[in-house]
Amino acid sequence: MSIHSIFAYNPLKPSYISFLMDSFQRTNYPDLENTVLSILSADEQPSSTLDEIFSNKTKVLKSTIKQLFNEVTLRFQVDKDIFQSITDDICACYTFLEEVKLHVGKGYDMEMVLSLMPRRSQLETQIFDLKKQKRTEALECWRDMMVLKKYLMMALSEYWKLSKRQQMLSSDLIEDIENEHH
Repeated sequence: MSIHSIFAYNPLKPSYISFLMDSFQRTNYPDLENTVLSILSADEQPSSTLDEIFSNKTKVLKSTIKQLFNEVTLRFQVDKDIFQSITDDICACYTFLEEVKLHVGKGYDMEMVLSLMPRRSQLETQIFDLKKQKRTEALECWRDMMVLKKYLMMALSEYWKLSKRQQMLSSDLIEDIENEHH
């Protein structure tokens, strides 16, 4: 499952859910998915002492990035499953509600109609509660994603800083070696 497909998932379709799904991609980094995947797929074998020094920290950061990426994927899958379950429950309630309305509308005796009215009210309340639960889940998912986004961006930033340091030290080392040979 790609990040793009995760972020395209939009069960409620109100604007704040669209914002939630898009906000993770709206960063200073144009293609977060490719960035994360390229970092995780890079197989860096230490070729020098300098590389060995940075190797352990690089592995730790890659592991952190991978774990956060997996947490993002898992959180959206959990959200999708919860939304589907709630949607199924809402559909079942609407089906029962329509059956009650059908019986009430058929002109059965007044005693039967009166006995169905509390059930109708219960179903309407249950539908309302389920929709409220959907909104609550959307908010919880948004909160979770903002925390995950923060930590993922911090890990990416640390990885890029480490890579930059390694490149700078490596280029300085190469420059020093070349200067010694001249």
